[in-house]
Amino acid sequence: MIWGNRLFVSSEANAALRNKAGRPYGIQGDIKSLGDEPGHNFRLYCLDKRTGKILWERVAYEGAPKIKRHPKATHANASPATDGEHIVAFFGSEGLYCYDFDGKLVWKKDLGVIKAAFVLSGDEWSAASSPIIYRRLVIVQCDGLSDSFIAAYDIKDGREVWKTRRDEITSWATPSVHDAQPRVELITNASNYIRGYDPQTGRELWKLSGSSRIATPTPIIADGLIYVTNGYVIPGIQPIYAIRPGASGDISLKEDTTANEFIAWSVKKGGSYIPTPLIYQGVLYLLDDNGILVFYDAKTGKQLDKVRAGDTGSVFSASPLRGGGQEPGVASRRHAGLQAGLGAFAGDSARGGERFSRKLRGFTVSDRSHFACVHQRAPDFGAAFLIEFISVVYIHCPRRRPEKPGVTGDTQPPHFHTRCGKPPPRRSDLHTIRESVVAKKGVGALNRR
Repeated sequence: MIWGNRLFVSSEANAALRNKAGRPYGIQGDIKSLGDEPGHNFRLYCLDKRTGKILWERVAYEGAPKIKRHPKATHANASPATDGEHIVAFFGSEGLYCYDFDGKLVWKKDLGVIKAAFVLSGDEWSAASSPIIYRRLVIVQCDGLSDSFIAAYDIKDGREVWKTRRDEITSWATPSVHDAQPRVELITNASNYIRGYDPQTGRELWKLSGSSRIATPTPIIADGLIYVTNGYVIPGIQPIYAIRPGASGDISLKEDTTANEFIAWSVKKGGSYIPTPLIYQGVLYLLDDNGILVFYDAKTGKQLDKVRAGDTGSVFSASPLRGGGQEPGVASRRHAGLQAGLGAFAGDSARGGERFSRKLRGFTVSDRSHFACVHQRAPDFGAAFLIEFISVVYIHCPRRRPEKPGVTGDTQPPHFHTRCGKPPPRRSDLHTIRESVVAKKGVGALNRR
C-alpha cells in the first residue's frame, strides 16, 4: 500500500527460521496445508518509498499461528489499507490492527478463528481477504467453513458498526465498493453467491449464484459495470460476470442464458483462478494462473485476443498491473505495459510511474529469468526466503528441457523447465550455494541482481 512517499508492507516470519533454510514454500504447492512452529512475528512496516529506508516497524502479534497455511502462502496474505491518517493491517485469525502514520497503535480487534480451509478436503490455507476503508468504515470479509461474516468497524476506535452473517464457504477475495449512481454498493466475491450490500448498514441488496468452489479475485468496477470472476475447475464453471448496479433480490441467471436485466453479459468458462482482472480503455484483461492472458471487450464480452504471458509452465498468482504510459493497440495489447509476476506470491503496487513489489519475499521477477531487488532487502525475510529466490532461477529460465515422456504442453510441470535440462537442486544444495556465495562475496552479493 502506497500513500504519498510512504510504502506500507505487512509481514509474518518465524524467528527460529529467519537465519536458516527450512521453511517450506512452493510456487504451486499441493493442497495439503502446512503447520508452522511457535515464535511467529506478525509485523507492519512503513518504508520511505524513495529510498527503501524503514521509517518504523511494529509487531502486531507474536505466537503460533491459530490455523495452518497453504504451501505457497504466508499468514500475512492481506494487503494493508489506509485513508491517509490510519493504516489498517489484517492478519486473519491473528486479528485486525489500526495504527496512525507515526506507528502508534490506535486499536485492535480479535475477530476469532477464521476457518479459512478448502471445502472439499478441510485443508487450512489461512485467510487472504484484505481490509478496505470506505467513509470512515474498515470493512473486512471473513469467510470460512463456518461462521462466515462481513463486518464494518469505526476507523477511529474500532467500534463495530455492523456485522452481517453470510451463508458461505471459505473465500479469499477482497470486497470492492461501487460508489456511483444509481447507488453505493459493497460487492463481495464468494462461492455460494456473489453479493451486493449497503456498505453503511450491511444489508444485503442482491445475490448471484453460479461460481466455482474457490473465489479469489477481487471484484472490479469500470464504466458503470461490476466485473466478478472466479476460475477453480470445480464444479465445472469458471464464470465472468458483468453486473449492472442497482439490482435487488436474486439475480441468478436462468439455465442456458448469459444475460438478464442486471447481468449485461457473462461467460461460463474463462474466469481467472487467482489473479484479479484489469480493465483499461474498454479492454478486460484476465490472467489465469497458467499464464494465459485473455482480452475481452469490457462492454460486450467478446473475446479479442488470447496470448501466453510467460513460458509454458510459468505460475501466476499475482494480478496484472498496467504501467509505462503506453496506449492500447495491436502491439500494446500483447505487451502494453502490462506486468505480471512469474511465480509471484503477492501483487505489485504502482504510483507515480514507479513499481514496487513484495514478491518472493523482497525480490521480483524481471524479464523472465532476471531479478530486481528492492532498494533495501525486505526485513525479517531472512536466509530461508533467499533460498526461495535462488530456486526460482531454475524454475523460470527461458530455455526448456525436452518434454518429460508422456507429458506435453500446458501439463508439463513447471519445475522441469530448467536452463540445463536437469531437475532443480535440492533445498540442501541451495543452502550450500548460498553459503558459498556469502563466503566468497559477502551477504551483499545476494542483494544484487
